[in-house]
Amino acid sequence: MHIAYITSEYPHPQVSHAAGIATSIKNLAVTLVKKGIAVTVFVYHQKVDAVLEDQGVTIHLIAKKKVYIVVVVFL
Repeated sequence: MHIAYITSEYPHPQVSHAAGIATSIKNLAVTLVKKGIAVTVFVYHQKVDAVLEDQGVTIHLIAKKKVYIVVVVFL
């Protein structure tokens, strides 16, 4: 079995933000890994793209992308 979480926060030094839900996700992920279940966490809105490993949990940092919107008005 392989479980994935998608979140904007996770308690790791290279992640830009972590709060209560992040700690809950980490505790659950680490416990599942100890039971032999593969866990991957996708953390979006980060500064850079990166792949990390922490206590058996694979963490994918997904950088915030800049989106440009062009509005053209014809009168």
